[in-house]
Amino acid sequence: MKRRVAILISGRGSNMAALIDAAQAAEFPAEIVAVISNRADAPGLEKAAASGIPTTVIESKPFGKDRASFEVVLQRALEENKVELIALLDRFDTVLNILGKPEIELLDSDIQALIDERQEARRRRDFARADEIRDELAELRIVLEDTKDGVRWKRR
Repeated sequence: MKRRVAILISGRGSNMAALIDAAQAAEFPAEIVAVISNRADAPGLEKAAASGIPTTVIESKPFGKDRASFEVVLQRALEENKVELIALLDRFDTVLNILGKPEIELLDSDIQALIDERQEARRRRDFARADEIRDELAELRIVLEDTKDGVRWKRR
């Protein structure tokens, strides 16, 4: 019997897509029954929906620092889908802080992907999202410097 899995995402869902592809194999031990994101604009939601997987958005911002209330809503969504296992992909666990504050070392490619996403948000004049990304990187001790030649970054 296949285990029922929910995938928690906060962004593009590139790792999620690989898991969805793997789950297509008959011998794969799990069935992906839900994709849950803390951001309505997470591009991974479209990928999941295109694969026929139900998606749910539970925005974390309205909960502010009330993590317990957020977790109640998340738990309800997991129970409604009869989820047995959770796959935490991308940065969902750190963005939502559901597992505490682990020390995370981002790869240079991950940092660049966030910078590219921030630049795209700025191009769309979505300054709130651009600021979120800057703040997220700052929490991970990545400092951004906007210059006339582009964005430079360094680790603190």
